[in-house]
Amino acid sequence: MLRKQKMFLVMLSITFFIVPAFANAAIIFETSEFITESEGIVYEFVVDIEPSAACVATITDLSEDLLGFEYLYLTISTSSEGLGETYTHDPGGLEPINFIAYPGIQYYANVFGFGSGEYKTGNFGLQIVGSPVPIPTTLFLLGSGLIGLIGLRRRIKH
Repeated sequence: MLRKQKMFLVMLSITFFIVPAFANAAIIFETSEFITESEGIVYEFVVDIEPSAACVATITDLSEDLLGFEYLYLTISTSSEGLGETYTHDPGGLEPINFIAYPGIQYYANVFGFGSGEYKTGNFGLQIVGSPVPIPTTLFLLGSGLIGLIGLRRRIKH
């Protein structure tokens, strides 16, 4: 019976501590723009999620049949370091950029595109989504794992 109670407490802690921490994803920055010929655009954004946020930046080609990109490029950076980049000659193959953002720091999303097609114009969408990094939950899981290992070691010794 004691084993069932322990399992219930573990499931309860997962439900109340871990699941809500990852369910609070928020859009930090979102835009959609046209690029004509060869053009670069820099977007500035600040993350206001405490204490930090696990972010994902995605860029997609929203062009219609006559429009499109020969080349599309995205970087995420701060004023002092690059956090990730993705580029391709085939915009359908762009990978998302994952990075950790801290509140109050200025971040930059740099987009460069070279339009193709009849009008040399392309339309892209940029979205940056973040969810809080659950530090108390992480420490709770680490601590419970260490306690479990200590208990297992004592059980093996006796």
